[in-house]
Amino acid sequence: IALALCGEVGELCEIFQWRDPTECEGLRGFTAREVRHVGEELSDVLLYTVRLADLCRCNLPSALAAVFSAPGAEATPALDDAPGQPWPELALETVRQRVASPSGAPRQLALEVCVQAGLLCALMSRDSESNSAPGLPLWEAERLASLAAALARLVVGVVRLSAACGVDLPHAVEAKMARNREKYPAALCHGKRDKYTAYVGARRLAWTVSAAGFGLLVLLGGVLLA
Repeated sequence: IALALCGEVGELCEIFQWRDPTECEGLRGFTAREVRHVGEELSDVLLYTVRLADLCRCNLPSALAAVFSAPGAEATPALDDAPGQPWPELALETVRQRVASPSGAPRQLALEVCVQAGLLCALMSRDSESNSAPGLPLWEAERLASLAAALARLVVGVVRLSAACGVDLPHAVEAKMARNREKYPAALCHGKRDKYTAYVGARRLAWTVSAAGFGLLVLLGGVLLA
């Protein structure tokens, strides 16, 4: 998941890589489709951050509260006593209100997101994968605290960048999750890691079978009514 998160951060930064800085201010040089793409990539980074926090037994809302209560300081460990259970609501609008007004341009803020992702990956890279089992049971408390802080600050960075771009992040996340449900049907994708293109044929087959079944029902209904 950490590697996938890095990939999403890279895709987000690539959007701004070749654009003139003046075009990036509030995305005023972007088309509506390009603005939507920015929202999708911001959403991907946020969703992978949330998923990683869940796997690492870090309570992200609590970690954010710790970061806001002591800006610049290390957050205390915010661990889930019951991994897999719902967190308190992660209210992105509340986070946006707590974050200071963006003081940098979108390109600069995108670099700050890279910095936080890099710090997070530096923590994850110290161990072999065998020592990084879900829940990180072999990690000491101090290292878990650093991870919780890195995850929370990555969320803050994404929220700041979305604000600088004028992107409605909660709406973008909801739209992205709706698209993901279409691209990755749970019945086909649960427990798998394939890209959505691997399921295109299966989705078409399922649609064809459903359509054939519906047609059969219509035919039978016509026969019964005749």
